[in-house]
Amino acid sequence: MKNLWLSLTNFFRLRTLRDKLRVVITLLMVLSLLGSSAAFVVSTILTQNQLLRRQTEASSQQLTQALESRVRNLESAAQLLANDPEVGRALQTNNEDSLAVLNSRAVAVRERFELGLVQIYNADGLARTNLLLASLYRETALLEQLPPGSSAVRVVNDQALLLSRTAIPTDLGDVILGLDLHEEIRRLLNRYRLSAELGLQFTTPALPDAPAVLMRIATSDGFPFDAPLGRSANLYKHHLPFQLGETPVDLLLTYSTTDIQHIATSGILVMLLSTAITTALLIALSMRLLRILVQPIQQISTAAAAVATGDLTHRIAIQPSDSWLHVGQGDEIALVADAFNRMVSDLQDSYTHLETRVAARTHELAVAAELARDVSANLDAGWILQTAVQTIRRQLGYYRVSVFLLDAAARQLALYEVSGETGPYARGYTIPLQPDTLVGAAALMHTACVVPNVTAEQRFAHDWLPQSRSGVAVPLLFGQEVLGVLEIQSQTENDFPIETLNLLNTLADQVAMGLHNAQQYAAEQKRRRLAEILELTGRVLVGSLNLTELPGRALSALKALLPHDRSSLWLAEAEWLKPLAQYGYSDELRLEAKRLTVQGDLYQHLSTERQPLIIADIAVAPQWQQRPWLPGDRAWLGVPILSHDKVVGMVCLSRNVPDAFSAEDAMWVQSFAAQVGIALENAGLYARLTAVNARLTQAQKQPMEAVYPMPAEWIMLSERKR
Repeated sequence: MKNLWLSLTNFFRLRTLRDKLRVVITLLMVLSLLGSSAAFVVSTILTQNQLLRRQTEASSQQLTQALESRVRNLESAAQLLANDPEVGRALQTNNEDSLAVLNSRAVAVRERFELGLVQIYNADGLARTNLLLASLYRETALLEQLPPGSSAVRVVNDQALLLSRTAIPTDLGDVILGLDLHEEIRRLLNRYRLSAELGLQFTTPALPDAPAVLMRIATSDGFPFDAPLGRSANLYKHHLPFQLGETPVDLLLTYSTTDIQHIATSGILVMLLSTAITTALLIALSMRLLRILVQPIQQISTAAAAVATGDLTHRIAIQPSDSWLHVGQGDEIALVADAFNRMVSDLQDSYTHLETRVAARTHELAVAAELARDVSANLDAGWILQTAVQTIRRQLGYYRVSVFLLDAAARQLALYEVSGETGPYARGYTIPLQPDTLVGAAALMHTACVVPNVTAEQRFAHDWLPQSRSGVAVPLLFGQEVLGVLEIQSQTENDFPIETLNLLNTLADQVAMGLHNAQQYAAEQKRRRLAEILELTGRVLVGSLNLTELPGRALSALKALLPHDRSSLWLAEAEWLKPLAQYGYSDELRLEAKRLTVQGDLYQHLSTERQPLIIADIAVAPQWQQRPWLPGDRAWLGVPILSHDKVVGMVCLSRNVPDAFSAEDAMWVQSFAAQVGIALENAGLYARLTAVNARLTQAQKQPMEAVYPMPAEWIMLSERKR
């Protein structure tokens, strides 16, 4: 592409911006014409196919539903005729009058359900009634075509019939009703007024014991059964398999695409002609606008060339345009000219004040380097924050520098470290996480909030110390997570220009990274300590085989693992949940066994889900039923105890404050519960083994006859020998 453009510019001698833009605009217009035409043609073809597909799908669904409904009507008619008491009595009587009754009943059913065939057979298989329409002119015995109680498509005398057979009660005979499928599909097309051709194909035996054949029927003689699906030539073909009774049938529906193709071709021609005219008009208008736009740009180019030669006194002065657009007057070109003039002025100032700015920048880099060095040298969060506020205040000379840490659960920020005058705000002072405070606004918006003049900002009036004149709050961000806010107050108005604000953002990022590393290190230390406690707890619990002492030891170990106010250990026995041990309850308040329920019981929930359950606040939890005699807990954690992949009990912990347990706490307690389950299983096995040993010892002390009684036959045999 680049080489092609160079070739065009050299061939047409394109040197000015106006000539280049003319070529580009013309090419873009031509490409737009070609692209829009191609897109319209493609979208038209896709739209045709989409419309045809939707039309054929809707028609196919409508026809299959109608045919399936026809099967149900046929079965209902067969049931109605077979269960008619008059039909049963007529078959038993077997005389001329009974034949008249059978014929009248058959005619009534045929007329009511619009059937093509009605046959009534007696118990010997003889046809007593055989009503046929004109299309079914042959009288053929159909009793062997399908079993009783079934509906299927069969080919009889080269005609496809939809048949339904129903047995007459008390084995008096059978009723067979049928439809001519060829006439039925013609009737459906006329009924729904479809401008389509319909075909059915299915595989069915032509005669009993004959091999299966493929039968095809359609509404036209030249129906394209073998044409491919979708759009081909001047047809659109759709295929839908469904069941006609017990026979799988393929429904084929075709629409002619000739009319819609003529309409689409006419639309494409109209669109191409209108697009070509529009493109020509746009090219002419673009050339006119191009001449108006390039003139002020040429003036800017002339001024830039003068400045490039070293003339910093040159300024751009765009002459008013005579055109109706007034190009260069209050628009982007005017802004460019003003920006260029300001840039030249700033360039002049830069030469004058370059040394001062370099020194200030060097000082800022030194402050950032010192803070980065101090922050990276320690993993104590308190030391990092204290060093940060002292370094920023000492090096940058601010009135007060403080750090607030975010408590996301309580939705507040707490003053953690401060350097300079503290005023009435001591360490631990909290600010709600709301936008009406400077610190809260910075934390919520994830960006620095600057107040150039505190006397003019009444919204944050309660945040300032008496001598403060300007302030800024910079969020401590690690990724998208807000760890806290760095708040700085100055005794000078407008003391936070953009350069200083960039420096403070850099310093805040360094503090946030150090704080995050310290928090991660503290969390890892905590996890390591908990793992050690959990390992020690496992050894203690597994080594205990006394079922009486084990629950108490388990809760004592749990207190060391996770701080809590109350805990209890429950074991399930039959339909009862019994407490084995408890911690934090008074001697007068002892937990009692309770009967398990199917729904609404927390243990049932743990037993079903087999996962820990955390209730952040009992006071608002719908599944919690507070007993009057229980303490007023707020947070609750329950973990199931598993043994051989079966829930045998649970461990419960509670705290007096809400939101006291986290997912990590639940993970540690779950590991603890697994060890408790193993310990309980070992203790139970040991108790059962001890009982067995005791019984064996007692058995050894008894006479042999008491342990192994002699059979009565042996006793009688011994007496005879005597």
